[in-house]
Amino acid sequence: MEYWVRNQAIRVGGEIFMIIRSLVAALLAAVMLPGQPALAATNTGTTPAAQSPVAVIDTWIHWTRRTTWLTYGGTSVLEGQVVAEADALGYTEPLQDAAVELFARPAGASEWRRVATGTTDSDTVFRFNDHQPSRNTDYRVVYQGDLLYQESSATTRVNVRRVITSKVTRNDDGTLTMRGTVVPKVAGKTVRLQLKTCASCSWSTLRSATTTSRSTWAFRVTAPTSGDRTWFYRVFTPRDRDFLTSFSGTWKIRR
Repeated sequence: MEYWVRNQAIRVGGEIFMIIRSLVAALLAAVMLPGQPALAATNTGTTPAAQSPVAVIDTWIHWTRRTTWLTYGGTSVLEGQVVAEADALGYTEPLQDAAVELFARPAGASEWRRVATGTTDSDTVFRFNDHQPSRNTDYRVVYQGDLLYQESSATTRVNVRRVITSKVTRNDDGTLTMRGTVVPKVAGKTVRLQLKTCASCSWSTLRSATTTSRSTWAFRVTAPTSGDRTWFYRVFTPRDRDFLTSFSGTWKIRR
């Protein structure tokens, strides 16, 4: 399971912008002095610093589709455009063949790590759709810029929910046990049992336990004591630095 947001793509502008861009590029090429420093190479441990000071057109990253959260093991979707903006004339132009880099910084990490490179396609969209964050992770897309375009970047977070398996079994004494595992494996993680006594009722937290060294948990549960009633049980792990609040499936127990 995942949740993502989609924004409308910015369409390629008219010929006026293309002509202006070509004229500016030609002018820059004519006035460039010999020995102009080359653009700085990307450091794989940090996101890039500012680039050549002669670039004259601002750019920005426009997200067109991006995952905001997913369940552990899921694949994130990060798509967008590099948009050039000429404020004086009011035109914007998404760039084709713009080289971009994707950096990742998982929760708790101090440095960014480059995980992929790409280029905007004929639809002017870059696409990074094959990354599986192991925990809450910040992603940053960086466009380095060139002699004409300023550098730009944008950051987004993909949050992750744990997988909580569960099942209910009947014991020899007639009582019930609800048990399961937390994925990824974690020992000592708090797991809380919740109950609601009707479909429209609110959840109440009954008690807590912690996962074992094998990432398992278990609770004794009971069925309704009278009437033709249904009780609902589930467990959850509270939100922490690495993961969102995560829930098991809901079990219905009838008398």
